[in-house]
Amino acid sequence: MLDGRVDGIYKVKKWKVEESLKLFSLGAFKQRHPKEGYEVLSKRAVAYAGGIPLALKVLGSHLYSRGTDFWESELKHLENNVESLSKIEKVLKGSYDGLTIREKEIFLDIAFFY
Repeated sequence: MLDGRVDGIYKVKKWKVEESLKLFSLGAFKQRHPKEGYEVLSKRAVAYAGGIPLALKVLGSHLYSRGTDFWESELKHLENNVESLSKIEKVLKGSYDGLTIREKEIFLDIAFFY
């Protein structure tokens, strides 16, 4: 994409629920399954991420080491906020917004040449 043209679009394969829950849990709990008491919230987060691996990793990492009250609040916020954005865009926007100015510059440089 050096000359501003896009040569093709890569469609990300959505993962099945079982695979998605494992990947999400690795980010959220540093293990392959939800911790006790987080099963329902984890399934809700996985459904929200829509089987997209990057969204699962970002959302899991964002919720890592947080209590169930925080999880509930964050999931409710994601589900109800910024109606014009798709679910995945909300997750990725939240991740991007959390970057420092320098990290955003690096991210955009990488995205441009990708």
